Amino acid sequence: MHLTKVVLIAIALTLSALPVWASRPYKVYTIKRYGSTDIVCEPYRVHRGDHIWEILRRKGAIAESNFPKFVSILKRFNSHIKDVNKIYPGQRILIPLKQITAKGKADSNRRRYVTVPIIPDVLYSNYKVHRGDCLSKIVTRHLGLSINQIPEEYFQTLRRLNPHIKNVNRIYPGQNIRIPELASQGLFPRGPLSIDPSENLVSRKSKADGDFGGTQTASAGSAARKGILPSEQRLSGALGMLSGSLAKFGARLLDSGICYFPVEQKQDIKLDLAAFPVIELDDGRHLILDTGRHLKQGAEKVIRSFWKPLSIIQIDPKDSARTMLGKIFDAISGNKARHVLKLPAFDDGVQVTLRGDWIFEQKDCPDCPARYYCITLIDNPSDRTSPMLQAYLAEKNIIVSDILPAGTGGNKRVNMQKTAPAESLLWKAGVSDQEGFVSRLVQAMGYPYDRHVPLSFQYAGFEVRTMTNLLHADNGVNVVVDFGNFYGEAKSAIEASGLKLVSIRPGEGSLAIVHKILNILGVSFNENPTLFAANRHVAKSISVTIKGFLVSDPDRASIFLSWMPVDPRLCGFLSERGVKVLEIQEAS
Repeated sequence: MHLTKVVLIAIALTLSALPVWASRPYKVYTIKRYGSTDIVCEPYRVHRGDHIWEILRRKGAIAESNFPKFVSILKRFNSHIKDVNKIYPGQRILIPLKQITAKGKADSNRRRYVTVPIIPDVLYSNYKVHRGDCLSKIVTRHLGLSINQIPEEYFQTLRRLNPHIKNVNRIYPGQNIRIPELASQGLFPRGPLSIDPSENLVSRKSKADGDFGGTQTASAGSAARKGILPSEQRLSGALGMLSGSLAKFGARLLDSGICYFPVEQKQDIKLDLAAFPVIELDDGRHLILDTGRHLKQGAEKVIRSFWKPLSIIQIDPKDSARTMLGKIFDAISGNKARHVLKLPAFDDGVQVTLRGDWIFEQKDCPDCPARYYCITLIDNPSDRTSPMLQAYLAEKNIIVSDILPAGTGGNKRVNMQKTAPAESLLWKAGVSDQEGFVSRLVQAMGYPYDRHVPLSFQYAGFEVRTMTNLLHADNGVNVVVDFGNFYGEAKSAIEASGLKLVSIRPGEGSLAIVHKILNILGVSFNENPTLFAANRHVAKSISVTIKGFLVSDPDRASIFLSWMPVDPRLCGFLSERGVKVLEIQEAS
């Protein structure tokens, strides 16, 4: 069959709805009213080294036709920028992209959004459907693979490239279809691709993949198998493990398509991202992963002039996936990664100690708050850090990423469970509420409690009859809870009758009462407990120390008593471990 190679390098900006079965990837744009027209804008965070005019020329479509109007729109939508020549890392601005016909009446107080599909850099071939063709036959013939060897991500890309195909089981003779190549994260990573041998970026003995500009009659799948280095195969596996986690620490993996670097009066330098994957960081840094093919010196010099700063990570053929990931994270962290980091206590009194394979911090600017990253390689999905604790830590600028081996299917986003708000035990300061507090406390803990029940006992040769409060402990033991009614030998007489007695003195607060109740019940408790966030070796598990009492009773659910508000996500974390949270609120 006759196939023409095409490289797709642009985002198709359109206001049409997403296809039913092509729900990702997508991007959200802001729509702002400007005069009688609507302007599609992209939110952008300024990076170190950015200049406002460079950002406008790189992103803005309006600038090409009417630059003064472009600048006017920019100033209108970014009133917080007093001087357009002075922008700072971390600032957020709106970049006008496209002018569209206004819909509806203007409403300056209402911000509107539109979600559009993003087609990533994809190398694909155009194919005209013939009589008797079916989509699965076309794909398997084109790649030279059986249907079960092709990853699911490939079919997602196929669908995104062909939104006009509503039903994959119905294609028609004469229909034009875009057939994507198998990207580097597939079963067989592509080798380097060249357009012009004189401008080839790598030194090679053969030209296995043809060139982009001409025609190709051989199966692309058979070409993809040639010239693959062992280190590239291992790197593909490592990147498969890493790709789902990169976005968490402000990075993107570019491993398919072509990057162009213009050279004055010469042919553009072309970087094949399948052969040289690139990690792009939010702070403007770029990391090129070199598996041993080596960029030519002239090409490297040109690329460095565009990407500042640029790091080239050398991947040794003997490197394991762990070693490769270590090199990547060392480069991202500036060789400052560690294995253990104890953080200062938060405002809610919680103390966190991070443990993992790579822990490092980053700042957007010298005065910006630090973000901490904790990355750990794990063996099984059951070894993951608690999703609820991950959500709690994310609110504190701590990003946790557990990475599973490639092929396990576990490096997907984990759905956060519902939070579990704490129950409240209201403690009103003053003696008058001591009885009510004890009643609420012990019943919340699961112990029967009777108030104002008759009690008789022998005292000084007489039978004394009175009313008291009775707590029913385990093993048939009953406890008299006295609020200052019994003195001296009367207490001994009650205990001699086979009952236990705990005395709550006037003026004692909730903390002292809790201590006495727990001691008389004989249950074990841990003050300010330290809990681990994952079911794995403690050397690689995050720990949290929470202020309060963790009450452990083998016959009842564990209880955590806190005198401070407990974040709902922390309550969810404790609930995952079968712990019920009770907040003791002291009110006047």
